[in-house]
Amino acid sequence: ARAIEFVYPNPNAKDGFFAAVLENGKSVLITEVEKYKSNLTPSNRMLMEHLNVGSMIVIPLQSLKNKFGVLVVVRDNGDAVLTQTEVSLVENIGSIFSLYFENALNLENESKLRHIFQKYVPRQVLDTIVDSHYLSTGTLQPQKRKIVSFFADLRGFTAATENIPAEQVFELVNIYCNFLTEKLAKHGAIIDNIIGDQIVCFFSQKNPADAAYVQNSFLALTEMIGEIAKFQNEMVQKGYPALRFGIGIHLGEASVGSVGTDDKMNFTALGSTVNLASRLQAVCKKYPDGEVVACLSKAYI
Repeated sequence: ARAIEFVYPNPNAKDGFFAAVLENGKSVLITEVEKYKSNLTPSNRMLMEHLNVGSMIVIPLQSLKNKFGVLVVVRDNGDAVLTQTEVSLVENIGSIFSLYFENALNLENESKLRHIFQKYVPRQVLDTIVDSHYLSTGTLQPQKRKIVSFFADLRGFTAATENIPAEQVFELVNIYCNFLTEKLAKHGAIIDNIIGDQIVCFFSQKNPADAAYVQNSFLALTEMIGEIAKFQNEMVQKGYPALRFGIGIHLGEASVGSVGTDDKMNFTALGSTVNLASRLQAVCKKYPDGEVVACLSKAYI
């Protein structure tokens, strides 16, 4: 029989036979049950007596990164003693279970990441990317696509935040970002970047016959305009002035894909279409009277 070593990284946190096997990461065959009972905690000793254990195999279920638990195979007292051959068989079964648990954990993590990513890339757009040849080389390969480039900027932000604490500055920006990005993501926008109080996004054509992306961008815009009073009321309730924002929109072709380094990548759109939308947003500053000022290019209209 293989000896059981009661070695713990933290004896106060880990106290028990099964914990020892899992921490050690080694399979254990117990044939001399009475001898090993003396090493156990009272609760584990009672468990073995209750199960009438004559011999027992304990297999740690683990991967290189994670420990999931133990697999226990028991033979009653009076039956044939478990052997090392059976240990190998149970270890193979344990490996299958461990692989299953690792895959399940990876799927759970992927689901969480997907949920987070969907805050920036809506589900329907994310599904299109995953199903496309973007992933053929493990990166999001660039493509030429028609897009609606969308820039939004908060008016009076600098003056409103000049003399308030940092946490209030971020609260103000978050109110504004939540208001806009909720509507943008709802209608299929890809949030490209948030730079201070400026939100950069785009609506991308999925295929040559797709025209819905233009309509979706217009729906997002009209919803923002329709709910501006709600946005301003929330700001006033928080003690901020009822700030306005300007929007620049242009429709055209752009290069869409990944840009950055191995440490930091961004899925973005590049080209004159994006540059013009940015300039249109800047033109909005010449029209300070509207609660929402939107400068739309002729191509978009």
